[in-house]
Amino acid sequence: MKKEPRDKDTVFDDFAEMVSQSWTYARMTEKEKDRCMRSIRFAQEHNLCSGTYDKRWRQLLAINSAFLDGLGYSGAFWREPASPIPQF
Repeated sequence: MKKEPRDKDTVFDDFAEMVSQSWTYARMTEKEKDRCMRSIRFAQEHNLCSGTYDKRWRQLLAINSAFLDGLGYSGAFWREPASPIPQF
């Protein structure tokens, strides 16, 4: 089955919505959340993403990955509270 093409002009809103519901976004401070969304809007306002919806999505993934790297994102346990050591 062929996918229906998506409107490439909605990719920024779609991506911002996806990010705002992500596990990593939930662990950001309010300032970090604001900066994250500003980075997506900056890409939109300065026409930094081009091509099809899927190409623009991948470009936004690269921007988001760089943003998370700047926050020190380290994977599955990033900003998770330390688990207590079991007592035997």
